Amino acid sequence: MITARTPPVRGVASGLLAWTRLGVGVGCLVAVAVVLVVHLPRTVHTMDSAVRFNSYLHTPQDRLLTSGDMQGLPYTLQAEALRLIPPGSDYTVLLPATPEIAAKYGINSITFQTAPPFLRYLLLPSWPVDASQARFVICFGCDTAPWDHRTHWLWSDDRGNAIGRVES
Repeated sequence: MITARTPPVRGVASGLLAWTRLGVGVGCLVAVAVVLVVHLPRTVHTMDSAVRFNSYLHTPQDRLLTSGDMQGLPYTLQAEALRLIPPGSDYTVLLPATPEIAAKYGINSITFQTAPPFLRYLLLPSWPVDASQARFVICFGCDTAPWDHRTHWLWSDDRGNAIGRVES
């Protein structure tokens, strides 16, 4: 079977097509150059700002405490718990009775549920126990009055957070 070949385009049409292709190619190159000149410095500046903002996270402990802080656990409460509760000790975490009461202390429902498991992870190899057996108490947005007669408070803040050692 013989097929007909289309003859190449010649003349004015081929010249116009070549100039159109050249114009589109040059236009694309100009667009890329403009994007690089305009957006690249802004992108580098934004990345540099993010690095400067996060530069305080230079130790594993800072990164860990910041993770808890993002969940709603105060950074200072976590840092003080690590500092004051010796590894291998037993402790208890006291929270408000209900999420509604916790909200009055600025504790949202997610933080209310995740605080004890995160503190368990943070304080390993220390272990959470029943409040009647604990040697240390972490009060997260709670009333310390029931514990005042038998606890030496090692640290507290004005937002209902405290850490204490239970006296025998």
